[in-house]
Amino acid sequence: MKFIECPQGSAEWLAARSGKITASCFADAISVCQKKSASRDSGDPTAVAERYAADLAIERISGQPHGEPPKAWVLERGHEMEAHARRIYEGRTGAFVTEAGICVTDDGAFGYSTDGLVDDDGLIEIKAPIDSTKILAMWQSGDTSEYDHQMQGGMWITGRKWCDFIMYVPDLAAVGKDLFVKRIFRDDAFIDDMAARLVKFDSMVQLFEGVLRAPVDDAVDAEFDPDFQEVSAAPAPAELVQAAAAPEMHPVHQVLVDALERRREAQPAMAATVTDIDVARVPAADDEAMLRLGQINERLAPITLTADGLARLGFAHAMTDKSAKLYRESDFLRICAALQRHISAVAQPKAA
Repeated sequence: MKFIECPQGSAEWLAARSGKITASCFADAISVCQKKSASRDSGDPTAVAERYAADLAIERISGQPHGEPPKAWVLERGHEMEAHARRIYEGRTGAFVTEAGICVTDDGAFGYSTDGLVDDDGLIEIKAPIDSTKILAMWQSGDTSEYDHQMQGGMWITGRKWCDFIMYVPDLAAVGKDLFVKRIFRDDAFIDDMAARLVKFDSMVQLFEGVLRAPVDDAVDAEFDPDFQEVSAAPAPAELVQAAAAPEMHPVHQVLVDALERRREAQPAMAATVTDIDVARVPAADDEAMLRLGQINERLAPITLTADGLARLGFAHAMTDKSAKLYRESDFLRICAALQRHISAVAQPKAA
């Protein structure tokens, strides 16, 4: 880990956080759907998680914060309240708090803006809520679970053993309740599970970044050009076999070739390659033969797609059969083509 010294809310602090998965958003990053919906299966990333991943992907390209910046008065109030809360906490506990800016992991993927380090083992996390219902609920129940991912995330990144949660409400000073303090100890089981899910989330950020960095593909442009008429000639089967055996072929591309070969064996009349289908659109079959998502994944094994993944590739389900999504049989080769383009794009080495 390493510390970047900068005042919270400053331009330097905002730049240092850009592109990093920060502890205050860990809960959003690993959030998943709890039940099946029209567009998402149970266990899929939530829309909030995907939006956050897309924001981070843009930030990793630009090096600057993306989206609407925090309002100046919010940052100013937060900085002022944290300073007051820190001094009162030190006076009442006898602890000495060191401000430390933002702490990031060695790989630069994750970050935590600590409100203060205490001795060798502790942290403090300060909240100064305005919502009176939140203030009342905290004094009634002492439930800090809303901030578990942020605090455990801070202990994970800094290696600390405990974190004092502090709620500061100066308007309650008259009744001695201006400062609520609760010590939260490190939970390694919680951290291990969270870290594994965060690594998976980071893979989604990298995937989105790859999509945004990928050059525009001519074949993709051609699909949307109404005047484009060129159709590539289909190579002979021997050429396809030779291409499949080429050592430089991406391993996931090999899976797509194998899937196509299995389909070709099942339907010998099918001679077009995935590249040909990419340009030459195939009309829907007269009988509208359908495939379930599971059947598509059986053909693509060991690749597994979700309904949301197919939608991202541009293939919405044509109909449903009870809870199962059905896709057009005639779209299968175009799905392979879209996967091939996507894999080729994300497999390209990034520019230095």
